[in-house]
Amino acid sequence: MDTKTPQGSERARDPWAPELEIRLRGQDQELVAIAYLDAQAETLGIRICTEGRQGDVVLPLKDILRDVLDKDPHALVLAHNHPSGDPRPSATDRATTQTLCAMLRPLGVRLADHIILAGDERISFRDLGLL
Repeated sequence: MDTKTPQGSERARDPWAPELEIRLRGQDQELVAIAYLDAQAETLGIRICTEGRQGDVVLPLKDILRDVLDKDPHALVLAHNHPSGDPRPSATDRATTQTLCAMLRPLGVRLADHIILAGDERISFRDLGLL
């Protein structure tokens, strides 16, 4: 299965994608970014998370909940980098995605995608059918 999102694909033109990629690509520690989107997929704000162990970032669910209540987004995009260069989603990546979806669902906010950036590759949980 090809996990790469082609550069010319529709997903490559998402308005929030360049801003997230600039913040995450080329970092030597794993970072997580959460983009809060309005109904037109325009960015309302971005949170960058750096707390955690080497190769693992803790997703601050309480902070994300506060942001959702404050910004009232239509959707979120979760993105993070894999400094190892391996773009494949880990079991932790999958579990974190499901936890975030479960938290957002009763609030009427959807997780639009979870993007992993590794080297020059970019994969999408939505494209992989994991959302």
